[in-house]
Amino acid sequence: MDKIESSPKYGWYMNKTCKILLIFAVSIATLMLIGTIVGISIDAIGDGVTESVIGIYATLLIVAIFADIIWSYFLIRQYVFEYKIKLWEKDFVKLYAKVETGYGDDKIVEGLNFVVVYKFRYDKQEHIIKGGTLCDRFGVTKASKLIGQRVPIFYSPTYDEVVFIKEIAE
Repeated sequence: MDKIESSPKYGWYMNKTCKILLIFAVSIATLMLIGTIVGISIDAIGDGVTESVIGIYATLLIVAIFADIIWSYFLIRQYVFEYKIKLWEKDFVKLYAKVETGYGDDKIVEGLNFVVVYKFRYDKQEHIIKGGTLCDRFGVTKASKLIGQRVPIFYSPTYDEVVFIKEIAE
C-alpha cells in the first residue's frame, strides 16, 4: 500500500502521519464536545448561568459537533478506502493509463463540466475511468497537469477499480 497515491472514487490516500493527525483532530473535537457538555451540566446545577455563558456554551457545542462530524467522516472514509484496497490488491495488475479530458455526467454549467479521463487497455478491451474535474475551487488540479501523459496504475479486474501509483510514468 506504500505505492498507492489515490483513486478516482476515494481520492487521495493518506500516509501514516496524516492519519495520526486526523485521529488527533477527532480526539480533540470529541474532548471539546465532552468538555462543553460537562461545562453545561456544571453550570446548570449552579445559580450563576447568564445569557452570555449560555451563548458561549452553545457556540462551543455547535463547533465541537461539526468538527467531530467532519473529521470523523474523513477518518472513516480513509479506513473504508484502506479496506477496499486490501480487497482489490488480491488481483492488481500494473498497467499504464493515458490521461485525457472528457465531459462529466453532471450538466451543472454547459461547457464547464470537463473531467479527467483515464484510458487503458486490459484483456483486449479499452477501459475508461472518469476522475475529478480539471479545476477545483483552489485552482488547477494535479490531474489536469497530467493531460496527454501516461501514468502508472494498478487495476483490479474483479472489482473494476483503479488506483494510481506513486511513480513517474515511462
